[in-house]
Amino acid sequence: MKQDSADKPVARATSRKPCQARGLQRVEAILEAAGALVAAEGSVSGLTMHKLAEAAQTSIGSLYHFFPDKDCVIAALEEKHSLAFTRIVGDLALLPDAEWLPLNTQEVINRVFEPFFSYANAHPEIFHLDCGRDHKDEPTLRNLFDKILKLRQPGIVAKQRFMYAHMLESIIIGTSQNFNHAIGINKTEWTREMTVAQAAYLRSIEERHATKTSGKPHSTS
Repeated sequence: MKQDSADKPVARATSRKPCQARGLQRVEAILEAAGALVAAEGSVSGLTMHKLAEAAQTSIGSLYHFFPDKDCVIAALEEKHSLAFTRIVGDLALLPDAEWLPLNTQEVINRVFEPFFSYANAHPEIFHLDCGRDHKDEPTLRNLFDKILKLRQPGIVAKQRFMYAHMLESIIIGTSQNFNHAIGINKTEWTREMTVAQAAYLRSIEERHATKTSGKPHSTS
């Protein structure tokens, strides 16, 4: 029986990965231009291939050589930032254990998110993209929070600590996703309030478990 065309899987176009340095530089220039356009427009909807070719100072033919369509450009841009986030988390995970212990809860959250905010300031388009990345072999914010909680509150059992770490990660994911709908709110004020919310939750966790652990509890102010 002949398969109906509507039932056939649709092959999704994919980006062409350059092998030479010149091609890599051109792709990077295209993605930088795409990011600037998304940031300026405030969404991905205003990005077009013709606008992008002009902004990247490349021919439309050269643009289509690397990216078959707009969706491929956006996917490549999201992948670029997702990889950068993964590197940031990995660097934080390598910090000495002793660095996390003397900090109060607000200082912990500030230390975690300072490199993310620096990156976001340099690439404001990330607020309008889906840069989630959660491969099991890669470090995540959830892994990092789990490590920090284990260091600061060793009395918390692993299952409960995982739930807390998941919630701490969810706060940043949820607030970041809702940024696009926060009309008229300053980005700097938004990120500051997000860290306050994170620190308040971390403080609540530590206060609830302070009496269950030996020794002097950490400062939560």
